[in-house]
Amino acid sequence: MMQSDGQQAARVSALRDLVQWRRLPIADAIARMNEFSWDSDELVELTVVDAAASLDRYLAGEAAAEDVNAWADALEGRDDLALEGAHSELLKEFLFEIANPELAEPLTPTFAQHWKDRLRGARS
Repeated sequence: MMQSDGQQAARVSALRDLVQWRRLPIADAIARMNEFSWDSDELVELTVVDAAASLDRYLAGEAAAEDVNAWADALEGRDDLALEGAHSELLKEFLFEIANPELAEPLTPTFAQHWKDRLRGARS
């Protein structure tokens, strides 16, 4: 299904808002993104910097663990989201573990720091 240029621009803006936490509360950004189908070409890239920033929000007390879990769940598996090339496998694992605390482990300050260290190592 083809989108008009205006629809495409709105989708890109909504996805960037979600990836970069530009629309708060994050539940509003997720709800906005849910207005668009998952079927799309890749439009926005999630980087290790974006992933680390989500953990920074949690560690600073600006976001609850549930918010970060919901954010990762909203991004995991989206067709319109590209994962930073050289780090795509790491980011895929990050999204899975953060989105699925019942399968990985709950988001705690220790687990968040573990992931920040892994993400920082990827940037080095």
